Amino acid sequence: MKSTPKLTIEWTVACARVIVDQQTGEWSLIDVIERVMALQFPAQHQRFAIAARVSTEAAPGEDLSLRYRVVRTSDADGEQTILESRGRWLAGTDRGRFHANFAVLRLFRPERLRFRVDVATDDGPWQMGATTSIDVAQMELTAEQAAQFESEMKKLLDLPSSAAGRTVATDDSETEPG
Repeated sequence: MKSTPKLTIEWTVACARVIVDQQTGEWSLIDVIERVMALQFPAQHQRFAIAARVSTEAAPGEDLSLRYRVVRTSDADGEQTILESRGRWLAGTDRGRFHANFAVLRLFRPERLRFRVDVATDDGPWQMGATTSIDVAQMELTAEQAAQFESEMKKLLDLPSSAAGRTVATDDSETEPG
């Protein structure tokens, strides 16, 4: 019976976007997120990503098929798996990385959201990973700020339909909202 190495998620980071350089494989974590604000709830925060580093004590002698999951936790809603994905661990390496870019982060109330990346081999149990958190707060506006915001929104809504609401996918790693 072959032994499966113990995998560990060393760290998890929430950010707006993970960009992977196609030539070097280097990552750029864009705009680390620790706090988001909304005028009212429910709301959506545009562009949300999770990045994690995986390690093992001994590099496996053969490629492994892995499963990853991103778990969102809140005091009100408990744990929810928002993404499950598959990946490969290359033989002879002792570190790996995982990331997922989401179109939006759904916000339901002011609270502290926690995100965790778990990892497992194809036939192994889930190993819970490191957690990161995002504080969700309600934005308070003065009457003057609210009026200015309303005016700006009206201008945006009055744009010709060809200019408003355009969405362009920058790569095929977009996933369902978190």
